[in-house]
Amino acid sequence: RQHLSFYWKAEAIFTNLDLRFNEITYGDQTVCENIQVLVVGSGPCGLRSAIELATLGANVVVIDKRTSFSRNNVLHLWPFLISDLKSLGAKSFFGKFCAGSIDHISIRTLQCILLKVALLFGVQIISGVEFQKLIQPSDDDIKDECLSNGSVSNGNGEEKEREPMGGGNVRPLRNLFTLYTGEPARYGWRVEVKPHHEALSTFEFDAIVDASGKSNSCLKFPRKVLRYRLAIAITVNFINYHDVEEAHVEEISGVASIFNQPYFAQISKKLGIELENLVYYKDETHYFVMTIKKRSLLEKGILIRDFDYSEKLLSSDNVNSTALQQLTREVATFATRGGLKRLDFALNSRGEPDVAVFDFTSLSAAQYACSVADRKGRPLCQCLVGDALLEPFWPRGSGCALGFLSALDAAWAISLFAAGHHALRVIAWRDSIYQRLSQASPSNMPSNFAAYTLIPNTRYTYADLELVRPMQVRHLYDSDVIANMTERKSFTFLCDSVKFDDPDIISTPKNGDLPKNHTAIHYTPLVSLLKWYQFRLSPYPESICPPIFDLSAETWSDGRALRCLLHKYRPALVAKNTDTPIGLEETMRLFAENFGAPTGLTPQGWPKYLMNLYDCLIKHDPAFVANMTSMICSVLSRFEFFLTLFRYYSLYICSTIK
Repeated sequence: RQHLSFYWKAEAIFTNLDLRFNEITYGDQTVCENIQVLVVGSGPCGLRSAIELATLGANVVVIDKRTSFSRNNVLHLWPFLISDLKSLGAKSFFGKFCAGSIDHISIRTLQCILLKVALLFGVQIISGVEFQKLIQPSDDDIKDECLSNGSVSNGNGEEKEREPMGGGNVRPLRNLFTLYTGEPARYGWRVEVKPHHEALSTFEFDAIVDASGKSNSCLKFPRKVLRYRLAIAITVNFINYHDVEEAHVEEISGVASIFNQPYFAQISKKLGIELENLVYYKDETHYFVMTIKKRSLLEKGILIRDFDYSEKLLSSDNVNSTALQQLTREVATFATRGGLKRLDFALNSRGEPDVAVFDFTSLSAAQYACSVADRKGRPLCQCLVGDALLEPFWPRGSGCALGFLSALDAAWAISLFAAGHHALRVIAWRDSIYQRLSQASPSNMPSNFAAYTLIPNTRYTYADLELVRPMQVRHLYDSDVIANMTERKSFTFLCDSVKFDDPDIISTPKNGDLPKNHTAIHYTPLVSLLKWYQFRLSPYPESICPPIFDLSAETWSDGRALRCLLHKYRPALVAKNTDTPIGLEETMRLFAENFGAPTGLTPQGWPKYLMNLYDCLIKHDPAFVANMTSMICSVLSRFEFFLTLFRYYSLYICSTIK
């Protein structure tokens, strides 16, 4: 940085990244300190995950079997993506970022931007290696190149000292949650790659993020598939020569046949094909994507034979490449009114014209987003992001947006894992947010993009973190401690471990380990108290309750959060004051009268008050549970009782599963 201090553009980039790096959410990079993470896949979502984890203090390594960024396709950008990328310096790295009439960016350009940011944040990138399998923790000697005394073979039978990946001393282990009570395994989780990579063979990690895509997913989580009627799409990329004539060609943001029938009638009359959708983006390439009827492909000779199964129908042996290329040129000429004089195909990674036909008849999604494997006291948090987690519906342009959201969600889950929370709690919280991901759209996301952080409540309008309970996801916690137990015994054992686990006992740096100028107080042993308040207030929208970032006066002093909390436990007290909302002092007085809470702030400030309030509220159930209990105990007729029970049935189930 000092060498580039004279260069104004570099200084602007560093200033922009400093603002991101020093946000209070990241706790001065102590949140994931001494946590090592392996990210598989250097696509946009994999790199975004690596950046977020690096800002949390993790040591991140990204691996990818590709050796270059060769994808030409163009991504549509949702508004929050533009804000997020600008905060990472996208405009400084790429001056033409979102400068056109439609917000989009090529995948290659986006990867280059994120790669530069990741490298500046200390992420290590290793290309040309393919993930093969995970190597479980063990006390056995590391064979082949890696020997038991921490040395490696030089090929001549001699040994030389082995250094941890990235150099430096061996890292201290974080106090992660485990049911194992013995001495942890000498060697932690490692990865086997092809071809062999010496540094990777000694890299031990605590979390793995699978960003390798749907078809190459390395974690092999089970998937659920939603099938539609046959839908075939064609994508094509032409070389952009950036001349004057091309600059005047107008883009097409996305035209559907049902909304512009005359336009598609002209296409059918002039070209003899039936299109359902057409998009044209002008970026590094001229990018076209269209949905076409199978009948048109057969009539044009693009499909040689008709098959019932899409796999055979669109196999390379059944597609006439020459006819396909001719059709894409005709569509491009019609869509641009002849504005593109030179329609030369851009080349893909294989050196072939970048034209592809594919079907999106079915959309798949992973059944869960996170799991934890624990072997010999070495737990491993496993997360999916991007297409490996949720395959997007491309006409919505949601691929990059949902992928970035899942990357932030995965980093949030790993930060909870690093804090020492019970594995089942981490999985349940992550799965609760996953249920919300597929419903996200530009219209239902909070409009204040600058306030988006790692915390899901800032990015989703309704994020109920208690939607999934810990014992509902016990099958996602794979521990050798319970492997030989019966189903009933393991259930009881896990239930007790969740019940008696103290979430406030977490791994945090001691004061003596912090720098002298360290002032961050946002990730302290009170983090679980903060999470508890976030859970309780998560159903309330931002217009009523501010985002709960911390336990400071900035968040709580206006009284809105306390008022919502009072409503959750005693709705009638708040309902009586709907005309004139009660103030902070009145809210505290009502908490004191009804729950025995302190009547005001102590000298220790808000954290102490909120801790005392928690001790009072934990003895009570939220309003709907209390109401149900009183209704059951009251003298009701049989009809009224079962009618009431039916109304509250789903809420009762959620509240009783522990």
